[in-house]
Amino acid sequence: MALATGWGSPKIPAANALPLTQDQTTISRTMLNENTPTRRYKPMVRGWRSSGRLPLVDSVASKRVAAVVLAGGCILLAGCQNLGTYRPPAWMGSFRPSRPSSVASASSLKPLSAEQKADMQFALGRSAESRGETDLAIQAYREAVKQDDRHGDAYHRLALLYERKGDLQQAHSFYAQALERAPENPELHCDLGYCLYLQGEFPEAEASYLQALQLRPEFARAHINYGLLLGRTGRDHEALHQFFQAGISESQSRLNLAFAMLLENRTEEARHQLLLARRLDRNPATIKRVNHLEELLTTTQHLRRLPGFEPLAQRDPQAQR
Repeated sequence: MALATGWGSPKIPAANALPLTQDQTTISRTMLNENTPTRRYKPMVRGWRSSGRLPLVDSVASKRVAAVVLAGGCILLAGCQNLGTYRPPAWMGSFRPSRPSSVASASSLKPLSAEQKADMQFALGRSAESRGETDLAIQAYREAVKQDDRHGDAYHRLALLYERKGDLQQAHSFYAQALERAPENPELHCDLGYCLYLQGEFPEAEASYLQALQLRPEFARAHINYGLLLGRTGRDHEALHQFFQAGISESQSRLNLAFAMLLENRTEEARHQLLLARRLDRNPATIKRVNHLEELLTTTQHLRRLPGFEPLAQRDPQAQR
């Protein structure tokens, strides 16, 4: 089988090629087919960054994922410029080609370990997320933890996805399981805090935010989310301090505080914060946000006067995810 030389469709093994093992056949069918451009799978080798909140996949894990893809005979090193200086882990030694122009036979490949299978499923989950296929991503992450119960990142992603689906109790459960496997992860503590905040469990959410900040004092996202919680519980000066700790300007901090006050129906105090923000910063973007919050404030006041009005639980757009 010739090496792939570009990002077109992968070469199909010749009819006389040695048969793949069951694991390798599953990988090959799952990851690619003859009509799938390999550029779609570039992120699996390079790692991913979530939308503003998840870190890059652990470098060791991403290398194992790359090795899994290679083990299935799907993507070959030649012609893949995005691989850069990637060095396969030791467990790939049994099938690395001895010459640049040769390919190891399938019979020389070792079966994948449970950890490697979990990494493969995690990669599939991240790819599905990037395409907006939430249910498929959940299925992949569940398979990952089934293969390797120690896969904390998969539990974390499950928690986030269930949270986005509105199933906060299920999300809470997965956060707890993720924290059992990574108790020193400030991202997890911050995310759990936000999940608790959405459920109205403010004291528990505050404890999670404080734990995140103890582990990472410069954690801007935790400072912002904690500031919103403080604003909603009437601790305005402490809220502003948290926003400042996150590196936010005074005008933007006042806007965040105004929004927290708005959620608690502190309308006149919110208007005062908006007025201060407008005076502090005449930047068009800031003025636009002030105008938006003023419109929201007016609309909210009108709605609250309607008979039978019951406010719904709100997800703060200012909260950092």
